[in-house]
Amino acid sequence: RDYCLNAFELRYPGFIKKMMSNDEEQFKIALSQLDKNDVNNAYWAGAGWLGAFGVDPLDINILPTIRGGVALLEKAAELDPNYNKGAIWEVLTAFYAAAPYDFGGDKERAIFCFNKAMEVSEGKTISVYLLKAQSFCIPNQDLEGFDEAIKMALSINPDDNPSTRLATTVSRKKAEYLLKHREDLFIIWE
Repeated sequence: RDYCLNAFELRYPGFIKKMMSNDEEQFKIALSQLDKNDVNNAYWAGAGWLGAFGVDPLDINILPTIRGGVALLEKAAELDPNYNKGAIWEVLTAFYAAAPYDFGGDKERAIFCFNKAMEVSEGKTISVYLLKAQSFCIPNQDLEGFDEAIKMALSINPDDNPSTRLATTVSRKKAEYLLKHREDLFIIWE
C-alpha cells in the first residue's frame, strides 16, 4: 500500500494526507485527480490497504484510514469497471461482506459488487466462486449454495487460460480444502 501511495504522492502532491484524513471531501479532491492510467496502482494500493485491515482489523494505524482504501478501490472500479476481469469488484465484495457495519461493511453493496464481479468475469474465474462460498455461503450457513459454488470453482480448468494457470491451480487447492473441511464450516444436522 505505502509503495503505491508514494507513487501517487509523487504524481499528485498532498495525495497521501488527503487519503489518510478519513474525510470524504478530502478523498474526493484526491481521487478527482486520478485517471484510467492510475487504476493498476489504485487497485494494488487499495487491495493492500484492505488486506492489512483483514489481517488486523483493530490495528490503530489502519483502522482510522480504512475508508480511504475503500474510496480508492471504488474510484478504480469507476474508472475501469472491467479491470483484470473483475478483480476490483472481488476485493470490494470481500470487504463489504466481512467488515462490521461501523467499519464500512455493507451487505447490499457486497451483493452489488459480487454481481459486478460475476458479470465482468463472465463466471470464468475460479475466484468469484470461492468469493461466493466464503463471503456469503459460510456466514449465512447456506450449505447448498456453498456446495454449488465449490462445484463451479472446481469446474474451472487451469489450462483453459494459460495466463491465469498458477492462480487457478492455487485456488483449486483452496476449493478442495474448503470442500474437505465443509463439516468444520457448517452446522450439519443429520
